[in-house]
Amino acid sequence: MRFLHTADWHIGKKIYGYDLLNEQKEMVENIITMAKEHQVDALVIAGDLYDRSVPSSESVALLNSLLFKINMEEKLPILAISGNHDSRTRLNTGTPWFTLNDFFLNTELSKSLEPIEIKNVQFYLLPYFDLFDLQQLFPEVKTLQEGFDQLILEMKKTFHPEKKQVLVGHFFAVGAKKSESEIKVEVGGLQAISTDQLEAFSYVLLGHLHSKDALHHDKIAYSGSPFPYSLPEGAEKKGVYLVDTKENTRQFLPLPLKKNLRQLTDTFENFLQDEKYQPYENDYVGLHLADKKPILNVMSRLKERFPYLLEITREKMTQVTFTKKESLKEDPLKVFTDFYQEVTEENLTKTQEEILAHSLAHILKEED
Repeated sequence: MRFLHTADWHIGKKIYGYDLLNEQKEMVENIITMAKEHQVDALVIAGDLYDRSVPSSESVALLNSLLFKINMEEKLPILAISGNHDSRTRLNTGTPWFTLNDFFLNTELSKSLEPIEIKNVQFYLLPYFDLFDLQQLFPEVKTLQEGFDQLILEMKKTFHPEKKQVLVGHFFAVGAKKSESEIKVEVGGLQAISTDQLEAFSYVLLGHLHSKDALHHDKIAYSGSPFPYSLPEGAEKKGVYLVDTKENTRQFLPLPLKKNLRQLTDTFENFLQDEKYQPYENDYVGLHLADKKPILNVMSRLKERFPYLLEITREKMTQVTFTKKESLKEDPLKVFTDFYQEVTEENLTKTQEEILAHSLAHILKEED
């Protein structure tokens, strides 16, 4: 069986107030194109379909149209789960008839114990969960790890010996080796699941972390988000995984992006004039200015070239302290000149020196 593994679509997400619905529509359409090119048997979405538990009407309309195209028009089975950004109740609406069209969307922990079988693969769809959810199934458990172990034991009871088992989940996985002293890792207040607890499965397809490089493991992978949702993510490759259970292979397929997120560093003048930045003019950019001199109207001037400018950061100014006693000993012109040079690492121009000298002379004359 061949299928695509994706996650963390975050439909409806905004960056610095910019609406990304057009980019997200293109993103999913590219995934559909890849699914057709590689003739996959299913599409797996490992949680966080939406960015908010109460998505906008535009976000709901977009996701519904995309899922309809995948499932109804392209006749491609979908296996999906809810993530921590999704509303279980809202996503769960319609699931009774979704399954009639091979659209398997699970938002309930108890239903993860019932495998979805396609060809020779059993899929266990495990939505985002916490300790309280586990305790509703197993009241005696005290920790997340203990409850998760119990959950896996129940799943293993339904394993078919001649089929492969694939877990689809949305959680933090940590590659902690078993030892005498257990290392507990907590991220965002939620204890992580050890990769040792996932060894029973042929493959584990995860969502939650936005980088495909968040975990390096032969059988366990985060697909990462298919679009960069922060400036640091702009430097990462975004795409989906193609999994072939017959050949036992997993291949990352990069997605094309018409508009990316980028962090760039240069001087103000170079950003305005250098031709090498022309390919980035339509991207979402964060610009770090190497200049140390004050620049008037910096945001509006840079936005003339980069209309999707998200933020500007500057080099930190050198901290310089002059005492009143030291200042009185020196010629005021020399004090200011030395101060300017130490802060900006540049010398005053001849014109600046003339203006400064004239201004100081005028001030001293008034004081006299």
